[in-house]
Amino acid sequence: MQSSASAVAPDPAGTHLHAWRERVRDPSLTALLIIQLCVIFVAAPLAALGLPWARPVGEGLVLALVLIVVTLSNSRGAIVAIVIGLGAILAHLVLVERPAAFTNVFPRGGSILMFVALTWVVARAVYAPGRINLHRIQGRSSCT
Repeated sequence: MQSSASAVAPDPAGTHLHAWRERVRDPSLTALLIIQLCVIFVAAPLAALGLPWARPVGEGLVLALVLIVVTLSNSRGAIVAIVIGLGAILAHLVLVERPAAFTNVFPRGGSILMFVALTWVVARAVYAPGRINLHRIQGRSSCT
């Protein structure tokens, strides 16, 4: 006989979050593609021209990408990978004034780790069970 204390009640907040993620998943894939296009074709060329405001705009767009990936992700592993990648990039920014042989490894390793997490989350969202729509096709374009 089971006691009522051992019975697990469903978590309404968790189901609400899951329903919200499902509702915004497909439009987020389109937003992800638009932000990537802005970074590649607007922010990066303007930063290469030496405009002082272009780099912060590009970095803000990259942070928006990270926010979308965390929003899309149902996986704690992907979120941990993103946090570790951001930590590595921030460590490089802190240690750049005291360079060492390993200092340049941090931003590259962090970028690679974040890119792998991005690909993992987007691929799971694109190839998830359900209807195929324009958002998913555009999200697939952001994986390549």
